[in-house]
Amino acid sequence: AIPPTVTPAPTLTPTPEISPAGAGRGACVDFVHNGSFETLDEWQFGKTKLRGGYSGLYAQTGQRSVWLGNINALSQNIKSYSSIRQRVQLPASPHTTATLSFWYYPISDREPGDYQEFIVLDGNTVNVIKRLWRVNRNDHAWVQQRIDLTPYLGRAIYLYFNVYNNGGTGRAAMYLDTVSLTLCGPERAAAPPAPIANATQPPAPTAPAPTATATAGVTPTATNIPVIPSQTPLPTQSFNNVQPLPPTPTPITTSADKAAAQKKKTNLRIFLYLLIPIVLIILIAIAIWLYKVMKREKAKRDSPIIR
Repeated sequence: AIPPTVTPAPTLTPTPEISPAGAGRGACVDFVHNGSFETLDEWQFGKTKLRGGYSGLYAQTGQRSVWLGNINALSQNIKSYSSIRQRVQLPASPHTTATLSFWYYPISDREPGDYQEFIVLDGNTVNVIKRLWRVNRNDHAWVQQRIDLTPYLGRAIYLYFNVYNNGGTGRAAMYLDTVSLTLCGPERAAAPPAPIANATQPPAPTAPAPTATATAGVTPTATNIPVIPSQTPLPTQSFNNVQPLPPTPTPITTSADKAAAQKKKTNLRIFLYLLIPIVLIILIAIAIWLYKVMKREKAKRDSPIIR
């Protein structure tokens, strides 16, 4: 359930995670806040019939996690989404990779149509950009999942986790914990080895100097520069035999010609007066048809998420 308007989350300072020195990735930064759900900050629950919540029953790290879906086997099974999301602003540089990692504890009766999923939403319009992960698992154990989000560097997105129940006889749910979105810099080359102390380096070989061979009566030169022969200019053509064009005669306009021209203008004006309303009616009809088509497409695009 995604409302049409969402108040953007405040700009947050990411927590740096510096990788070891030497070869490998540059400095990495986690852009998810409260990824272990130990506080009530940053995350937004979807306002649905099966609204998720915090749980201390299962936790992959810390004291608690988040549950989504129909977690209570004794409650009535209903058709509903159950979601949580967080808005993140990803910079375009200096990072070159973005990797989402999360742990989930899936519970499901494997009913066809039920699922656990992750979707990338636009950070400004909250529209669906792409569904990147969807399963219907019943591991009853913590499972780690990694997803490449590098294509979304340089834009604002929502991390959207959801569990859907179709209201049948089976139930689907999951616990979610330890969510991180790690951005890393480019690969670093390994540092060159330090020179060995007191090592004697052999002298570099010296190339012998070139020896010029002298010829009697000839002064030696370093380079023979080729001489480009002079070119003979092209002959100039004469156009003295070309005769000028005769002057264009001035047309004679009679009163009959003026009357015919005036009648033609009048007929054209009447035609335009009749054509403009027809064109406007056609354009309005096309606009109404396009609006209906866009409305149907928007309904299809937003169908995975309800309010």
